[in-house]
Amino acid sequence: CGHARGAAWGDALCRLLEEAGYNVTREYYVNDAGHQIDMLAESVYSRYCELFGVEYPLPENGYHAQDIVEVAKSIKEKDGDKWLNKAADVWMEYFKDEGIEMKLDAISKDLDLFRVHFDVWTHERFFYQNDSERIKKVIQDLTDKGLTYEQDDALWFRSTQFGDDKDRVLKKNTGLLTYFTPDIANHVYKFERGFDTLVNLWGADHHSYVT
Repeated sequence: CGHARGAAWGDALCRLLEEAGYNVTREYYVNDAGHQIDMLAESVYSRYCELFGVEYPLPENGYHAQDIVEVAKSIKEKDGDKWLNKAADVWMEYFKDEGIEMKLDAISKDLDLFRVHFDVWTHERFFYQNDSERIKKVIQDLTDKGLTYEQDDALWFRSTQFGDDKDRVLKKNTGLLTYFTPDIANHVYKFERGFDTLVNLWGADHHSYVT
């Protein structure tokens, strides 16, 4: 769900399909990996340091809302100054987990108010942490079909062959994957689990996926 309207629209569609006799599974894809989540952890850590009077820069494109402060307070109450003045590789994963848990809790509460229920929560992190081989296989399969190429030290998917307005990057020149790549792996994973018909509800920034 890209937004609240997507949650209401998707749930209504699922209820109609069930009433018509279809076997429906509602799945929420959680974007909990990549640069966005790094910024979440950095933001929480900045607020955490602030509680001790220590300055740590809040990322300009990070998270600035009050709920981040509440997460920082919770960490302080649990751990005290345990994470203060430590290198990022020491605290980063912990602060990611705490930030993600807070965000998912807020999303779950909002969905409960909407009376929207999901049967499966699939996490983007799953494809990085526990199943990276699946992503490698997806990239290899696309390459074997002649659907990828390298340019500017990045790996591209030939999406213009399917009507897209431009080709899409799978792996950046930094070696990091774009959101698009685990998204492909997730769709392959759905078919592998036995689903034969998929209905996607995407946010406004994913219109090109339709093509």
